[in-house]
Amino acid sequence: MDWLVKTGNNSDNGDIQKGMTSFLLFIKRVLYKLGIDIRFVKKEEPCSALELNDVDTVNRAWSDEKVSSKFLSKSVLAMYKDILFTLDTLGIELSGKTVIDVGCGNGMLLKYLSDKYSISSQTGMEYAEAALEVAGRLHPAASYIVHDINQPYHMQYDAIFCTEVLEHIRFPVQAFKNLLGMLKDGGMIFITVPNGRTDTFSGHINFWSPESWEVFVRENSEGLKHATGVMGTGLNYAILYK
Repeated sequence: MDWLVKTGNNSDNGDIQKGMTSFLLFIKRVLYKLGIDIRFVKKEEPCSALELNDVDTVNRAWSDEKVSSKFLSKSVLAMYKDILFTLDTLGIELSGKTVIDVGCGNGMLLKYLSDKYSISSQTGMEYAEAALEVAGRLHPAASYIVHDINQPYHMQYDAIFCTEVLEHIRFPVQAFKNLLGMLKDGGMIFITVPNGRTDTFSGHINFWSPESWEVFVRENSEGLKHATGVMGTGLNYAILYK
């Protein structure tokens, strides 16, 4: 019926739209009497991945308790447990180390790490301040800083974690290099990204298969010893040693 709306003057268009609305409501009432309940849903304009990752959009999401609570779901907590299992498998020991989680969200990975290891300091980094407000409530033992990993950061750490972040970033190579610049001699970086063979989330900008992920890490590792693989939960991971 779009062609009807586009013909005639504005007054005619308004009358046609009102008439269609009345007709649809009449049909709804008739069907309801027959035991059929239909609902009209307003169609929302789709957002691009860039819009979904805009800092204002992310802050609004973290400020919504219904959204932020999803990051405490069983599947997310299972991912953190899988990270700890993978660290064990790789023989990683973090006790006495300075640790930062880049893109820390609600701080729960830091909590899991600090519960397992006697780390000397724990820091969470996020570009969305609203996320850090949640993190401060859920895991107040850590220190938190607002910073966008697309920009270099001056501090260095023994262990850097960056889980489920690079897929959201428009220029992941620059972010990757900034992570390398934050690493102390003798330190390690642990990164995860979704498996691009199964990942369909519209908020992701980058998609890596296990094979393309290995190429990405190798080409940007600046000569550091590294390894890649797939965790039990299906996520791609990379570990780099300096």
